[in-house]
Amino acid sequence: MSLTGTQTQNVPLITWDQNSRQFCVTVVGVKFEKSDDENQESKIHYKPDCLYRTRVKNVVEDSWTPAFVSPLPDIGVYMWEPDTEYIVELCKLSTDDGSVLPDSTQELKVRDGIVVERVT
Repeated sequence: MSLTGTQTQNVPLITWDQNSRQFCVTVVGVKFEKSDDENQESKIHYKPDCLYRTRVKNVVEDSWTPAFVSPLPDIGVYMWEPDTEYIVELCKLSTDDGSVLPDSTQELKVRDGIVVERVT
């Protein structure tokens, strides 16, 4: 299906810079009023207010999986073993120093991929 006026660009549309902890959106073919770029390539930078960390552990174990940190608030987890309960820890991190933001940590008990109880 072709959409009228759409173009394909050879650069990533959205990239995540881990060092500066910000998104970079590259738009080709759009020229902003004060842009001097002869290629008509403009970049939009966005630094989110926080990052999101998720980690998981089996309820009968003490160790957590490695943490997954993302600029997006939603992730999918697909490692569930049948009839096994897990604790999923979710929290927000500061984009400045990576520290856990106060009152942002929550733990959920999950069984067969479904939240069955809020732990904290």
